[in-house]
Amino acid sequence: MPDEKGGSPQSARGEVGASPSGARGSYSSPSVEPLDTRAAVRRRPGMYVGDVHDGTGLEHMVWEIVANALDQHLAGYARNVSVSIEPDGVVEVVDDGAGIPLHEVEVPEVARRTYLEDVLQRSHDTPTRDHHVPHVHLTTDLHGVGMLPVAALSSRLEIDTVWRGRRARLSLVRGEITSPITIEPTSRASGTCVRFLPDCSVFGDAIVSRENVAARLREIAWLVPHLELRFCGEVLPGRGGLFELVRSWGATEPILATRREIENATVDLAIGWAPDAQTRIGSFVNYLSSKRGTHVAGLFEGLADLAEARDHAFDAGQTRARLAPGLRAVVHVGLLDPSFGGPTRAHLLSPLASVVTRRAIVEAHDAPARRWQPAGAPPPSSAFSQALLRRLT
Repeated sequence: MPDEKGGSPQSARGEVGASPSGARGSYSSPSVEPLDTRAAVRRRPGMYVGDVHDGTGLEHMVWEIVANALDQHLAGYARNVSVSIEPDGVVEVVDDGAGIPLHEVEVPEVARRTYLEDVLQRSHDTPTRDHHVPHVHLTTDLHGVGMLPVAALSSRLEIDTVWRGRRARLSLVRGEITSPITIEPTSRASGTCVRFLPDCSVFGDAIVSRENVAARLREIAWLVPHLELRFCGEVLPGRGGLFELVRSWGATEPILATRREIENATVDLAIGWAPDAQTRIGSFVNYLSSKRGTHVAGLFEGLADLAEARDHAFDAGQTRARLAPGLRAVVHVGLLDPSFGGPTRAHLLSPLASVVTRRAIVEAHDAPARRWQPAGAPPPSSAFSQALLRRLT
């Protein structure tokens, strides 16, 4: 639409790709300011950790460090992880894993330095710097960003790590190494302690929410029951895994619980009923809460399969209406490449999640019976089947 002088809004601004001149100057390579990664993080912190005003960006930094510790457990190294938030705002994460590697790496245009120094000074475009697996991300809104942004957005960050009989200590201020790394032989057990104080010049008066961190850590504790997880000195409940979680929600035995690997996916679930009409379902994908989606659909499909096998008149379309009252269930699926219906990852879309969850329920229920039954004989009704059938009557 022409403006009052006969031109269009676009021509008034200048065509895309043109080189306007005048008061604004020219847009050319000399006018582009190159930034190293540390400076880029501090210039646009929200791109790396999210909102810097409401506390969620601070929590993202916590989860970046906790995720590294959890990786150590999933890889079979760490048995203990401790998270603390001190009165002055310092966050401390300690694990007894293998430690951060201290071997030297080649860095373009830079002298050789240790791997530890490198992960704090240089960004990477892969899920992890060393491509280690398993690896988890504990944030729902943004992908993992590594340790560099955490260091860059902290007024100070200190690392004390023991790796293969060598102890290294390193300190950074706003992402810059303030003194040479110290490395010395030690007889101490391997492990890592990371302490950081978020930079108030970036985050203002925002603080890390103890309540949010504690709640998230409690979820993780149930999902990784062989890890002793502490928050501010308190051991969080998690022993017994999802079986004990649904029981703590009021489910009475029999409870169907299983952990299985099916089609390059893992399924960990527990199902029972409480003597009330409420429904409570916990659903997770790769250690992240996902409130609805194909894994929850697979849970009801699996229950429908069990019901139809024992009551041929059962209408699968009535599964939720007839089995949801009193249901207490948790399902956690591990997928290599999950697909979600939005950036918050609250709605899982991956069809595989439904397939593997459904199969896990049927196989977990039938496997013990099949072990003792003659070939081809139908499995006997289990206590769980009886509880299921009672829900159908």
